[in-house]
Amino acid sequence: MKKLPAIALCLAMLLMGVSAFAEDAGTINIALIANTTGDYAQYGIPVRNGAMLYIDQLNAAGGINGKQIQVFEYDDKADGIETVNAFNLALENNISAVIGSVLTGATIALSDATYEVNVPQITASATAAGVTVIDPEDPESEVRTNVFRSCFIDPFQGEKMADYAVNKMGAKTAAVLFETGSDYSEGLKDAFVAKAEELGLEIVATEAFATGDRQLIEQIRQPDIFHCVQISAGSRTESAGNIRFSSACGAHEDHIALVQDVPASTQLLQEIPVELSVRAVLNILYTGIGKI
Repeated sequence: MKKLPAIALCLAMLLMGVSAFAEDAGTINIALIANTTGDYAQYGIPVRNGAMLYIDQLNAAGGINGKQIQVFEYDDKADGIETVNAFNLALENNISAVIGSVLTGATIALSDATYEVNVPQITASATAAGVTVIDPEDPESEVRTNVFRSCFIDPFQGEKMADYAVNKMGAKTAAVLFETGSDYSEGLKDAFVAKAEELGLEIVATEAFATGDRQLIEQIRQPDIFHCVQISAGSRTESAGNIRFSSACGAHEDHIALVQDVPASTQLLQEIPVELSVRAVLNILYTGIGKI
């Protein structure tokens, strides 16, 4: 994965920037907040492991200016309230910076908290524009100058996917499937639809599904492209069901599915139902790996 070097570079810049402010003369204290348990742990665990890999290597090489990095880890279970509670606990340990969170909703909650006290924060995976800008809809909105990220943002992803559908695949119509209640999923959907309208790509249907929903959508007015924003779930059973869901998009010879996000699990592909044809699987194009 190419994301690890980006995380390492951003962490290096962040840590060197805060080293002068460390309270403890012998260590630089930072918080690492990620969802390492719960429904979306498949995203949080790789982020946590990537950050710790770099920090362990940094400490082994002598740290920063002779100081070791001490990490206080917190599991927020991808819940915004848990995230803020973790941050408040971390402040008691005199942290100089925070890495986290992982999912968009929890990261925005953390951004609000860190901004109030001006603690440097970086996320490896939260793609919503609202992570760094208080009101993305307002061109004059205040920017959270203490918050950074090592990934691209939702508008960029959604726009590029619509552009690819039109200019690379020649699509004229599209149906959009997205997960309700997910800031990440809805943000990508909005960006895709806006760009599609600009490019003349007709949106013939916009359908929502709930987390864990395994119901197939067999056909929606024969679109050229299905835009399946987020196919993710917490358990192996739900993951298999959602692969059926996304595979339904590509189950017909004339259908192509652009899937933005799949769980960070190699077990997922092992759970593709045997009844799916090779054609259905080959018709699914993964246009991004989201938070992996």
